[in-house]
Amino acid sequence: AAPWIIVNAHRGLYCSSGVYDDTMRTGNYNLEQLLYKYGVDLFLSGHIHNYERMFDIYQSKSMRRAVNPRSTVFIVSGNGGTGSALADLGVVKTTYTAFRKDKSYGYSRMA
Repeated sequence: AAPWIIVNAHRGLYCSSGVYDDTMRTGNYNLEQLLYKYGVDLFLSGHIHNYERMFDIYQSKSMRRAVNPRSTVFIVSGNGGTGSALADLGVVKTTYTAFRKDKSYGYSRMA
């Protein structure tokens, strides 16, 4: 099997709370195009103080695939702690969210 291509950044490209950096995704950096072009499997980020795992996403659309996705899967793991407050995700407004948890501390582990 081919190795996974994983990208890690502080700010994410997607989050169902609507608090994401659109300029990183489609603006001057056009990062989403690069992720797709180079076949990035997983994008890990923090910044938003919650946990959210998303299906594969490209240009705000998802095939809702977790196995053999054709575009990048995004995970926000920012619930490690904060001096302010944990993020309130509110009502899910996306079709690409697989799982999310707000208002709780936690950590992520890859095994």
